Amino acid sequence: MEVEAFSQKISNVLTKGKFIIPDYQREYDWDESEINELLEDLEDVKSDESYFIGHMVFEGKFTGNEFKVIDGQQRITTLTIMLSVIRDLFYTKSLNNIGDGINDKYIFAKDVDNIPFVILENKMPYPILQSYVQSIPDKKDLTVKPFKSGEKKIIKAYDHFNSLFKDKTEQELKDLRDKILNLEVIFVAASDKVDAHSIFMT
Repeated sequence: MEVEAFSQKISNVLTKGKFIIPDYQREYDWDESEINELLEDLEDVKSDESYFIGHMVFEGKFTGNEFKVIDGQQRITTLTIMLSVIRDLFYTKSLNNIGDGINDKYIFAKDVDNIPFVILENKMPYPILQSYVQSIPDKKDLTVKPFKSGEKKIIKAYDHFNSLFKDKTEQELKDLRDKILNLEVIFVAASDKVDAHSIFMT
């Protein structure tokens, strides 16, 4: 069994490559209670401090650039939603350069041919995640309707974060961004599906 585990900040995790949520995973399921608990934890952390939020288990080599999410789907999806909301608010405030800093590094990346790809991809499929959340404001497709319970909860999470963050100042948004990026996880990478699921189950 080839397993690697390293302490990583979210800023490092989201720049490692593509993360794929397989179609056999359960739906996104966080409600306001889980979201607010995370926000309460963040309130007590300084923007330059790290705060441990547990293990994330992935199928793939740590030195690779594509990972299947085995455990940690709820957290990595929620953090992506939060960063997308903060990015969108920077764009709304005409702080496009700061918005691009989030969008082009932690929401989207580019392959060797300079073609953009979304860093967190849901294979369920969840068009809502990309059309409502990950796409920048002027490219959001709000005509896409949610069908699954998880999609509706993704929209609720985005709207909840937006209502809480929309009145924050530029500096407050920057501080929140930095707190999220400084969150720390144990990144567990297993070389095959059996190993990854064995780790998750134990």
